Amino acid sequence: NTAWVQALLATGARTLISGLGVSTSSGSLADATASGYFRKVGRFVEYDITVIITNNGTGGGAFRVLMPWVSARNTVCCGRENAIAGYMLQGILGANSDLLGIFKYDGNYPGANGAIFHLTGWYEATT
Repeated sequence: NTAWVQALLATGARTLISGLGVSTSSGSLADATASGYFRKVGRFVEYDITVIITNNGTGGGAFRVLMPWVSARNTVCCGRENAIAGYMLQGILGANSDLLGIFKYDGNYPGANGAIFHLTGWYEATT
């Protein structure tokens, strides 16, 4: 059934949410920001996120972005680092979580000074 896709596309413009929380699973970021365009229809959320890491500090493990709604189930997304090497990114938003974990294509930490991430995906929110 594609009714939800049709409803999502019919809702018009997305909303920019600036200042999304960012963190890493180990160490700490010195200077990084995230913002995204979101469209929510019922419980379905579509998003395009941009992350800018000015100074990675000691950040490592998983790069994390705090999403505006909690996910109802595990979902994945994809993206690209677009300023340093152009590597592919993978993201996972776990069930009952609002933290999007971001990794390089090979599962390693993606962050570096000057990195810019672009990720796109959708998920079903709990509310």
